[in-house]
Amino acid sequence: MNQGERLGLVGPNGSGKSTLLKILAGLYFPQEGKVLYTGEVLSEEKLKEKAFRESFRRRVAILFQNPESQILFPTVWQEILFGPEQLRVDRQEAKDRASAILSFFHIEHLKDRHPYKLSGGEKKKVILASLLILEPEILLLDEPTDNLDPRSASELTSYLSRLPSSKTILLSTHDLRLVSRLCTRVYLLSEDKKVVAEASPQELLNDRELLVKLNLAESE
Repeated sequence: MNQGERLGLVGPNGSGKSTLLKILAGLYFPQEGKVLYTGEVLSEEKLKEKAFRESFRRRVAILFQNPESQILFPTVWQEILFGPEQLRVDRQEAKDRASAILSFFHIEHLKDRHPYKLSGGEKKKVILASLLILEPEILLLDEPTDNLDPRSASELTSYLSRLPSSKTILLSTHDLRLVSRLCTRVYLLSEDKKVVAEASPQELLNDRELLVKLNLAESE
């Protein structure tokens, strides 16, 4: 990936999209091949090095398909402040960042709510805010609009489209509308976990035969 690219991984359930994102996030490690980060192999051994680990975790963030798996605290405010506190960001700066990110997502009114009691769309906004407050350079998004109603999905897509152009985004999805709005390039994965095509979003949407073959669209 190049800085500022917005790439989509599109494929049916079971095609390996989530696993690939977790490998790129340094949560899983490949049995074959290797992942390079700033020219170095991303491995369990490398992530044991404090300086490398802190740099990687600060610059690369992942949003899981199920946001509840990332909730740690009883209030939205605590959830969002946790990352900066762990990285020893100045307390006032951390609070200023938290207020700004709440405003960006229009969730200031949720500040004192328990994240578990929020709607699916609100939970994803909160977790995304807790990642973006660390100002990562690379965002890995696993099915960001999955299980959201149309309005929530549209809102979340709108927020993502407003992120700085310098931020690199790699998202996995089977939501073709999301791909068309956010991505500049798309990789298509098959059910046997192979990359079968690379295309622009428009080329992908126009190739109905391929979409049907990959179980991403219904045959007419």
